[in-house]
Amino acid sequence: MYDPFPIIHDKVEFVDVTLENWRVVEKLNNSIFDVIYQLPFYKHILHHGKRNFNKLLKYGSTDIGVVLCKHFYLDENLESDMKLPDSYNELLKERPADGNKSEAKNLESQTNESVEGAKPSEPIIRDAMIYISAFGLIPMARSKGVGKLMMKHVLKLAEETPGIKYIGLHVHSPNKEALKFYKRHGFNVVHLDENYYSRLQPRSAYFLACFPKASTSHEKYE
Repeated sequence: MYDPFPIIHDKVEFVDVTLENWRVVEKLNNSIFDVIYQLPFYKHILHHGKRNFNKLLKYGSTDIGVVLCKHFYLDENLESDMKLPDSYNELLKERPADGNKSEAKNLESQTNESVEGAKPSEPIIRDAMIYISAFGLIPMARSKGVGKLMMKHVLKLAEETPGIKYIGLHVHSPNKEALKFYKRHGFNVVHLDENYYSRLQPRSAYFLACFPKASTSHEKYE
């Protein structure tokens, strides 16, 4: 069958979301998703620290999708609908810590310099999660393997970021195709939030989580 928009995977670009292109991301979000993201959402993704967890997907001159992720520490004010139940505690404890704490530079965490008796060269690796806040493609870019590229990007991000215990996201409960997609990529349903959405019907959403491999790389995060 003739495809008017064939995609060569090697030519898909993941571009940082910046002050210069966030309006493009806003336009894509409004066309792809049923929910409308308000201005505070975009302000948050622009204040990403020294690592950009948010990407605009381009294919040539065409903007085709978004992967927007947030980094949260588990010991801070994590929203209740993004937390794992107590039954997951043992699983999190069993996950190996970053294999090279003395080597990794976690630009999203604090160091031991402020801790009495700690050596300045040894960073604190704080437990954290990555939350996928938007993950989508325009219709003509779907069912062409680009979603798999996007998920590989998120998994690689999680594996290379010290301290990440899990990746989480919400899926509107009627969206069976999205549920199947995420389950194929290692996500499991954690719980159902009956009142997650305020402007969609039904209002319920599933919270899914995936547990990536811990980083064992000597890579410095510049």
